Amino acid sequence: MLSDKMCSTISQDIQNYWDTHISELDAQLQGKERGHKIADIIDEKTTMYLSSKYDSAYERKKSPGGDPMPRSMGDIWIKDQGVYHPVNIKTGIKGSEGQPNMVSMHKLLNAILSTRSIPIIYSW
Repeated sequence: MLSDKMCSTISQDIQNYWDTHISELDAQLQGKERGHKIADIIDEKTTMYLSSKYDSAYERKKSPGGDPMPRSMGDIWIKDQGVYHPVNIKTGIKGSEGQPNMVSMHKLLNAILSTRSIPIIYSW
């Protein structure tokens, strides 16, 4: 599990990043289903930002030269205290009644059964 210090640092970094970049999404923030419209954009930009700032990796397919898995337990895996931890990027609009989706139970059970350990799911 990421340390409290790392969680706090990442949370502050991401908040600062989006405080200065959210205006780029003004057009997408209009109309119905705003959260759905911006979710993929937020996910991609946040993942790219984290990969540029932190020692990170991606879960990869087993094939030679394996591409990143499109449905990994974590969108990005961040190294903290010598271990890579899955970080799942979820998007929500503050003040709305929507709720970001969580990692699917199927994915969670597969991870538990294959590794015989319980992956930690956390939010900031």
